[in-house]
Amino acid sequence: MSVFLMHGLTRAFHALAIYVVILVLGLVYLYLPADGTPDTAPLITRGWWIQALLALFSLYYAWRYFGWTGAGFGRFKMDGVIWLFPAVFVLLLLFIQLSEEVRVDSLTTEHWRILGLIAVTTFLIGVSEEVMFRGILLRGALQRMGVLPAMLLSAAAFSLLHTVNLLGGLPFWDLLKQLGFTFLVGVFLAPLALVIGNLWPLIIWHWLWDMAIFSSTYMNVIQPLALSGILVQVVIGGWLWGKVLRAYPDGMAQAS
Repeated sequence: MSVFLMHGLTRAFHALAIYVVILVLGLVYLYLPADGTPDTAPLITRGWWIQALLALFSLYYAWRYFGWTGAGFGRFKMDGVIWLFPAVFVLLLLFIQLSEEVRVDSLTTEHWRILGLIAVTTFLIGVSEEVMFRGILLRGALQRMGVLPAMLLSAAAFSLLHTVNLLGGLPFWDLLKQLGFTFLVGVFLAPLALVIGNLWPLIIWHWLWDMAIFSSTYMNVIQPLALSGILVQVVIGGWLWGKVLRAYPDGMAQAS
């Protein structure tokens, strides 16, 4: 029996624990500067190096202990990619709204610097979170449990990860809303990872979604369609859960 089959879920939990430790230590370092002087720059731009560490760790761990195919970088299934199109359409509308609200000629060098950092950091977030939660954790869980609990574990762990935002002073009720939204995103992405068979479309969508949201926040642009995007994800996610569960009536799915 291969090392992956014997230790897939255990190794996934080990990877998640290390991932959380890196994230927490990095955030504590950012939120508690040695000189006691608070940094008012957006956290998303100051935390790029944390996300770089998390992305490198996730990719190394996936390659070292699961292999690229075993970690979710398998063969593309184009009939699965189609399910991402409605969410991509909403994403396009978000960028259109942002471009209409912000005049390019009004952007300063500092604006471009921050927006560039947001683009880089959100790409790293997309890589690290998709590889960890829809790659390592989901695929590891599929080796020890049915597809339903494996997808639930992936979505719940992805949501609970965001409790680290309490370190930055996020109000409790805002945290609860964030946990709810991120759980729904996890519900949407977990079955997509299985029906598409490759994490790259999810990484790119995750990157662009975060970039649109964080850039809009930085530029003080209200995005009323963001909630619509979540609702679209809920509808598609619910349909996909039914599709995946019907495809695996015995409750088990292959992790490749």
